Amino acid sequence: MAVDYERIRRLIEEEIRRQLRKEGATSPKVLFLVCAGRGEVEAIYDQIGEVARKAEGVAVLLSHSAEEVFNLRGLTARAGEVPVLRASEVGRPEALLEEAKVVCLAVPSLNTVAKVATGIEDSVPSAILGLAIGRGVPVVVCQEGALSEREMRSPRAMLFRRHLSALSMQGARVVPASQLARAVLGVLAVSGSNPGPLSPWAGRGRPVVTEAMVLEAIGRGEKVLRVPGSAIVTPLAEETAKLRGLKIERAD
Repeated sequence: MAVDYERIRRLIEEEIRRQLRKEGATSPKVLFLVCAGRGEVEAIYDQIGEVARKAEGVAVLLSHSAEEVFNLRGLTARAGEVPVLRASEVGRPEALLEEAKVVCLAVPSLNTVAKVATGIEDSVPSAILGLAIGRGVPVVVCQEGALSEREMRSPRAMLFRRHLSALSMQGARVVPASQLARAVLGVLAVSGSNPGPLSPWAGRGRPVVTEAMVLEAIGRGEKVLRVPGSAIVTPLAEETAKLRGLKIERAD
């Protein structure tokens, strides 16, 4: 009798989701968002796998469009058996942030990035990202994977970069795919959930100082937060630091 591998795969996926619900793991510490981008995603899946091997509480959420487009076997083949959630199964997006240490838009789409950049939260990924930024949960955004190679030479690429810049100004860390894992693990190292020697500024181009970083420094009893000279300090971070008596000192 022939083995129905497709049915076996579906049963395994359903069992993973059942275990997530049973164990209350629908509030992961590290949440990777996968949207229906048009670029290459294999390198991004490798980065997700690296984080999953080094940290606990990692989960992947597929947007509605990604559910229809992506083959999960490609994800599990490169990232391992990472728990996968679907946007269609999410009742309250905010519930996924209850224990979140970092949210990562691993496979972006132009649509989702544009929505978050302009404050629109009418999809599960855009709602999660908007809530995370508003609550000071660190957000990492991959700058690759949204557009095809051909589109990267079109006006759409300029629009995409403009929206990424807007997210950066809101406190998100925008990084290339090759530095995605390092950036996420760097955030975990700072939060204390995954102690390690990584710098809190690991994996960034031009780093952004957010209110969450200011509050973390205050919680550690620090009076001075030293940041790279090129760092962008968000207005909310600057205001919170002044109100709470924390000095933000730039390196020369």
